[in-house]
Amino acid sequence: MPAQISAIGPDLAIGAISELACKPVSDAWVHPLGFIHVRLGTVGGLRRRVHIWPKRTVQDERITTLQIHNHAFEFRSRVLTGCVTHQPHSVVESTRGPCRLFEVHNTERGASIVPTSKTCLVNPGHVAACRASEEYVVGPGVFHRSAALDDLSATLVLARPIAGVTSYVVGDRSQRPDDVIWERVSSESLKAVAERILEQLR
Repeated sequence: MPAQISAIGPDLAIGAISELACKPVSDAWVHPLGFIHVRLGTVGGLRRRVHIWPKRTVQDERITTLQIHNHAFEFRSRVLTGCVTHQPHSVVESTRGPCRLFEVHNTERGASIVPTSKTCLVNPGHVAACRASEEYVVGPGVFHRSAALDDLSATLVLARPIAGVTSYVVGDRSQRPDDVIWERVSSESLKAVAERILEQLR
């Protein structure tokens, strides 16, 4: 088992945002969960991603359709600005469960959401609110959900793929979600947001 991803630290964070502010980035998309997802390439076997919430996430204490998900990788996230919540969930397969697991198959421009026969019970865990300079780690296959509490929140994510882990989202038992198409973000609008974040980091 590889060692846990090391702490990100302020220098790496500022470097990533400076990259967005200083040069065109073509690999930036609006994620279905409401944030801008920017791919910055791979360094030392770790994928670098910046997530930006331009506005506060609408909170809902009930299970929100397709908000609860896991990843086929482990990651460390550092909050650059604003406040981001992280909430793990216990997901247990059960024929009595009101929810269903859907497999996520990533495509070039989005994701295919495929229903499985696996129904489940979902129990939410503690909500941790992480503010600027704080970091949190999520293991491969761990179900969670995230939300932004401020009108401009951003995180730098370092991710390491783990073989043999399936990506799922949790939905209603009777749900049949459509495939997801991501909307591209222009370099100009991304640069403007990155400059605002950079001002708060310095």
